[in-house]
Amino acid sequence: MEYVKPFVIGGGLIALGKYTSKFVNPAIAPLIGGLPTGVIASFFLDNDKMRKGYYNGYVYSSFVLFFVITAIHLAGEHTAMSMDLISLVGLAIWGAISYVVINAEVISKGRKGKGRSKGRARTRGGGGGARHLYNEDPSAEMWARVVPRGTSQ
Repeated sequence: MEYVKPFVIGGGLIALGKYTSKFVNPAIAPLIGGLPTGVIASFFLDNDKMRKGYYNGYVYSSFVLFFVITAIHLAGEHTAMSMDLISLVGLAIWGAISYVVINAEVISKGRKGKGRSKGRARTRGGGGGARHLYNEDPSAEMWARVVPRGTSQ
């Protein structure tokens, strides 16, 4: 029973988008059918810790989705391919890229942080373990001009 309510709400939103597209300009229908169901789904998670983890992945997935939808739009405007085929390919590309990005940026980074001590991070640039330019490129300090050479912090 815990899956019935989210299923009905999600399916209802998609059906409402299709219904709306028959009575108004189809360009308006995404306002209903394209409601961020991912945000709505977060209300069905058990606690804030789960929601935070959910949004950690959702932000990357949404970012990839923006580029895929842009590519679908451009392909539809500039090719004679079927929009169904373009959409299907776009959906597959979105799924594959999102899976790789979420695994690389959220899941694997979460595992690395588990073994750290509670003390100050041992990375240059501080940030409490946050990803920082100095962490990625050791020569970045030379170009950043944050601290001139020969001076102490």
